[in-house]
This record gives sequence, C-alpha cells and structure tokens, in this order.
Amino acid sequence: MKEQKAFIFDFVIEEAFRGRGYGKQVLTVMDEKLKSMDTESVALHVFGDNVTAQELYKKTGFEITGIHMRKKLKS
Repeated sequence: MKEQKAFIFDFVIEEAFRGRGYGKQVLTVMDEKLKSMDTESVALHVFGDNVTAQELYKKTGFEITGIHMRKKLKS
C-alpha cells in the first residue's frame, strides 16, 4: 500500500489572535485527524523570514527537511 502523505498549503492565524495557542491547538487536532486516516506524514512550506511560524512548527514536531536559497541580483 502506498504511503499516505498530507501537505498544508496554507495556514493562517489572524494577527489579532496570534500568541494565544490557537495555532498549536489546530495543528494538534489536525495531527489526530490525519492519524485516524492512516496518514504517515504531513509537510508544509514556511518562509525563511517567518521565524514565529518556524518556532510554532518546531514546537509541534516538524523538522527542517530542506532549505531554499536565493540571491537578488537587482534591487
């Protein structure tokens, strides 16, 4: 049987509600739902300058699996 994978395309907590634990709660509920669906893994993309989101994802068990880099040649 093929491994079941999930990908989060967009995840936003409105600025007025950030820092209240809602993101962690949503990710925890999502994990339980995906586990009940026999999903093996979940992935997402986070921008390098979004340190707050990176910390949330690390706290909820996500690991860095790659790094994209870019150099601007024109400003």
